[in-house]
Amino acid sequence: SRHPTRFVGALVVTPVGDVATGSIHLKCCGAADSTEDRTRRAEALYINDLFSEAADTAAPGAIRIIGGDLNLVGSREPLDALRTGLDENGASLGVADAQVLGDSVLATWGHDNSRYSSGRLDWMLFGDHNADLVNAFVLDTTRLSDVSLARSGLSRGDTQASDHDPLVVDLKPSAGW
Repeated sequence: SRHPTRFVGALVVTPVGDVATGSIHLKCCGAADSTEDRTRRAEALYINDLFSEAADTAAPGAIRIIGGDLNLVGSREPLDALRTGLDENGASLGVADAQVLGDSVLATWGHDNSRYSSGRLDWMLFGDHNADLVNAFVLDTTRLSDVSLARSGLSRGDTQASDHDPLVVDLKPSAGW
């Protein structure tokens, strides 16, 4: 990839087993088959290679997780290129579909003064061979009731530090892990 690729990975050693994880931020903007979309696909392929090589050094059975801002404003190709073959069994990583709490949308990004409409830019991918998805949601405290905020110990502006809302994913090791 000639474009600088924003990716960091780590092997997290936990009391219940290893977790191979990565955080990414793909190229912004563009449309389907634009220069930016092709750059995102190239970045995703590069990250796939790096993550695959690193995850293969983890202990057998390690859970695999990649998350971040995929900036999918063009096509789905970068997502598919990123997740293909990365689960321990050679399958594609699963996608954690996270709805906004209190709504039925999957949007993780939005800005009132933007020329772009709200959308799903942030994704969490996980190896469903070794992990089960327990819960997934997007937190936008501006949508929560005063009662919900008080019960959770949150304030209305807590998720306004960024134009991206927090994506929360709960995984548990599969029974055979």
